Amino acid sequence: MGAYAALRAAAKDEQVKALVLDSLPRSQNELIEGTVRNYVGVNVKALLIPARFATGLYQGEFEKQDSCQLAKTLGGRRVLLLAGEDDGYLRESTKSLVSCFPDQSNLEAKTDLHLTGFSLPSATGEQGESYDRP
Repeated sequence: MGAYAALRAAAKDEQVKALVLDSLPRSQNELIEGTVRNYVGVNVKALLIPARFATGLYQGEFEKQDSCQLAKTLGGRRVLLLAGEDDGYLRESTKSLVSCFPDQSNLEAKTDLHLTGFSLPSATGEQGESYDRP
């Protein structure tokens, strides 16, 4: 959720000059569906409605804007997209969003990392340093 929240904040605030987005979902709904699917182990549609409702209550404002729409509003700001082998659907969504950013000269994408924010807590110090370097 952090990458999507950061993208949303940057779209509203021009003072944000650079972004590092790790495992960016295509939308909030995609993230909620993926989280429910990973937690339960199967895709149960009946759990998605309360999960979306609870997320809306927690965040206050539940916008339907997808990440591609938000990315198009960033102009020439610098963006680093990160995704790794252990990200599953988030790796694919991050890769698919590369073309949404308007200034490709200020965009760098590293979608073949061995470690991402998801696996960072269980990583060794050396592995964590290799993640922090980019």
